[in-house]
Amino acid sequence: MRASLIAFQYFPSAHTGNALAKLTLEILDRAEVTSKVGHFMMDNATNNTVSMKKLLDTLWQEREIKFDPIECQIPCFPHILNICINHILHAYMNTDFADVPSTWTNALGEVVHKEDYVEAIAWDPVLICWNIIHVIRASGQWQKAFHDTIVIGNANQWFTEDPTEVPTMELLRDVKTRWDSAYFMINRMCALHLAIDCFLSLPHGSNDELSGLHLTALEWEVLQDLEVVLEMTKYRSHLPVHQVGTQPVEPAQATHPRPFRTLAARYGLPSMELNQAPQVLSSVEQEFNAYVSTPLSPNGTDPLAFWEASKSLYPIVFTITLDYLPIQASSVPCECVFSSSSETDTKKCNRIAPALMEALQMLKFGLKKEHLDFTRGWITPERDMVGGDDRTDLLVRLFASGGGKSLDDILGMVAWEEGDDIADGMPTLFA
Repeated sequence: MRASLIAFQYFPSAHTGNALAKLTLEILDRAEVTSKVGHFMMDNATNNTVSMKKLLDTLWQEREIKFDPIECQIPCFPHILNICINHILHAYMNTDFADVPSTWTNALGEVVHKEDYVEAIAWDPVLICWNIIHVIRASGQWQKAFHDTIVIGNANQWFTEDPTEVPTMELLRDVKTRWDSAYFMINRMCALHLAIDCFLSLPHGSNDELSGLHLTALEWEVLQDLEVVLEMTKYRSHLPVHQVGTQPVEPAQATHPRPFRTLAARYGLPSMELNQAPQVLSSVEQEFNAYVSTPLSPNGTDPLAFWEASKSLYPIVFTITLDYLPIQASSVPCECVFSSSSETDTKKCNRIAPALMEALQMLKFGLKKEHLDFTRGWITPERDMVGGDDRTDLLVRLFASGGGKSLDDILGMVAWEEGDDIADGMPTLFA
């Protein structure tokens, strides 16, 4: 299976539901796939829902094409996760501790008083964490000073009496549109907390931004508790497996016999027809039970490769899979196409007409023509979390404030600011 880009449309008008539906229909007509319309992956904005309902009306009234706006609208999975994580953070910072005991013991065996913990939450450690990262990352000078603090501190054992080294890593900022960046930010902060406390306690001259930033021991504990809550890898390995083996699940067969008949009618599978003999239907149920009873595949397994190898073992489930695997679960592929447009529309080449821009983007995508990858880009790369927010022209700032700095000094500061050694892959996590 491969992905195809059929449009990169200029859309200057208001993004209302009706306007989106009209543009969608024009794109489908141009690609001559209107009669084969399938699923739409979107975030759960109201205008997207309205556009699907409008598309339903238009397709049925003008073309007599059946379209289910609910079944065919797939919410973007990373977007839903991002909403959930924001709700979790907000709920945790506004928790009602009325029914919580007045004291409890933490993982280190220390007694924690509820009043002190509630006060620590009230100071919003996540916001303090974000401010610390923002201030340090806003200046190449502070980034280098923080890096030097880690290196010198490890060499002189400043951070702890034990010979434990603080990892020489950069702080990661939260990217509000990426579902996992809050966890990465907090994880990296907790891993570097000894170096951060040391760095913030050092004299920094007249810098008022750094002087007012610090986290108390309990505020660090709140961050560590949030890290545990957001650690998604713990959930992946604890899926409920009620039965592992080759024996059929009798209660499920007795309680839910109709889904097999519904699938038979939907996909027209000969071995699942309602008029087949009972022993044939039994084989369908046995295949389903064998599939759900098989141990989970290892993390990182390619779903396409798995089904290519398993199509003879689960022929009926494989037939159903062919209809559902091509459905995107995230908007990441579309976002990648949109982001790559910055490589075409640059500061020195910014007068490209919309039609030419669309043609160039489609040509670029066609030349790459990669196989579908359903998880690529879901994890926020480290490079996205070490960049600044509203960055000014770096060279202008350096020459304006650098005075008599040599070219080597300026190039060194550029390297620190741009992060030449920053990896594009998944950030390093710390236990």
